[in-house]
Amino acid sequence: TGSHTKANAVNRGLPLKLIRYSQHGLVLQLNQQQIDSDRQLRETLSNLSESNRMLIIELDRIKKEIFDLTEDNNRATQGNTSLNKQIDDLKDENICLNKQINDLKEENMFKRTY
Repeated sequence: TGSHTKANAVNRGLPLKLIRYSQHGLVLQLNQQQIDSDRQLRETLSNLSESNRMLIIELDRIKKEIFDLTEDNNRATQGNTSLNKQIDDLKDENICLNKQINDLKEENMFKRTY
């Protein structure tokens, strides 16, 4: 019976060793999963950072293009304002010339009549 007791003690210790070995395996597996997850997160963060950098570059390019177009538009508006003033001045001058022509016509008709 002494050998039975010893065998029972060994048999009781065996499942405990298997449980500990299994726990150790699970801990290693969880550890590896955490390492893989961390690596994937770092890759994702790196990709997002690169995308963000490229978007900032594109946004800056678009801002510069908008600024340049606004400057061009402002110059064109100033040019149009200047041209509109010249047109108005020419209209006024045309009105004066037409008045002078009409006055000369009236004067000429008056001279013919008398």
